[in-house]
Amino acid sequence: MQRISFRKLIQGSRIGSFIARVKRYSLGLYRQLHSKARGFDDFFEFPFDISQPMPSSAKDVLAEIVGLLNKNNIEYWLADGTLLGIVRDRELIPHDTDLDFYLIDTINIEFIHASLCGMGFKVGRRMKYRGRVFQLTYFNADELLIDFLFWERNNHGNFQWLAPEINGRRIQECKFYDSYNVIKWQGLEIRTFQDHLDWLEKVYGKGWKIRETKKLDWTKSIGDLS
Repeated sequence: MQRISFRKLIQGSRIGSFIARVKRYSLGLYRQLHSKARGFDDFFEFPFDISQPMPSSAKDVLAEIVGLLNKNNIEYWLADGTLLGIVRDRELIPHDTDLDFYLIDTINIEFIHASLCGMGFKVGRRMKYRGRVFQLTYFNADELLIDFLFWERNNHGNFQWLAPEINGRRIQECKFYDSYNVIKWQGLEIRTFQDHLDWLEKVYGKGWKIRETKKLDWTKSIGDLS
């Protein structure tokens, strides 16, 4: 007779599902309270494990969002793991967990929100600092995550992004945002940083071309923390 461990039995049962929901709720509540203590207003609530790899529908959704942003002339930059995978591997990274977009102002938030909701997405994270939105993360029924980070210009002329999970802030040079470059991938024309290869090296280091076998903790692996 095949033995089944108690842990596997729990994980595959309704009890396991309930425990997982409680853990996710507790984590979200903890994050909100921790964030509030640091001056952030951080709504964080996802009904699934957000560390899981993206579903196979990610490519189609990326094409839809890129088409939407391009058609409406929304100023954006493809970034982070999504850009890394497309440039380095010519595909989305298999173990990546979300699609990443940067914007440098918040004037298009209502349009983006209405468009994503129209595509069946819901808000899983809405992070503000002193009333300004710095991040919106959406998810859909396929458990696909779409991440929008809203950067702001600081007193030194560069751009910064704040979040409660880092001590300090992310700082990036304004030269990356002076204009944009267009990269072509699988029939798409995607906007990204003016010198995206330099950007990748600044954020991921000189070894950015080396493939990782799993997703790293971004709070420890990126090079633009200050």
